[in-house]
Amino acid sequence: MQYDVMDYFDQIEDFFDESQHSELYDIFEALQFKIKKNNYHFKNIQNIIGQADLLEKEDYYNEIHLPIYFEVESFLVSLRTNVDILLHLLNFAFDMNIDKNNVTLYTIFHHKQLPKNVKNIFERYTRPYNNPTWTFIYTSRNEIVHEKSVNQILPIDIDLFGYEKPMVFFEWENAPREIIVFFQQCLRFLENFVSQLLQSVKISL
Repeated sequence: MQYDVMDYFDQIEDFFDESQHSELYDIFEALQFKIKKNNYHFKNIQNIIGQADLLEKEDYYNEIHLPIYFEVESFLVSLRTNVDILLHLLNFAFDMNIDKNNVTLYTIFHHKQLPKNVKNIFERYTRPYNNPTWTFIYTSRNEIVHEKSVNQILPIDIDLFGYEKPMVFFEWENAPREIIVFFQQCLRFLENFVSQLLQSVKISL
């Protein structure tokens, strides 16, 4: 991500009472941590794939496939968690008074105190018919957490010979997706979503 989300904390903290600054700071700090975690897991995926052409490895599945699966699962869960934190920010910022256990896309999106311009951002980024990248992040994470393991949902195929460097593919919506390119797309999606949502929050306050 190209910017520090804590800059937005500095820009909006004066809209809140001093007694609220600590809780607001904690939300932004959690978001910043998760964003760094996204990049950490993505870089690990890149590094593991970079070693995938070391064919002399004795146990290729355990040393290449499994580490990729571990990092992909963590990456996808972390991506989705960023959005959860944003939902808690909205609940706090606009005094929605939704119990923390009930903060969901549905309860936030349909809340009467959600400003129209913020709702428009959600409409653009999290409605399934508007954004297939969000559909992937949302559904794959839910399946991984609640139903199956990542290797069952997104089995990978490693191509060592068709390109100048190793490439890893999985299938999504009946089409092969190259993992590095597709996950870069997911990171860009999240960066744009976070940036536009925080700007919209600042304007609404």
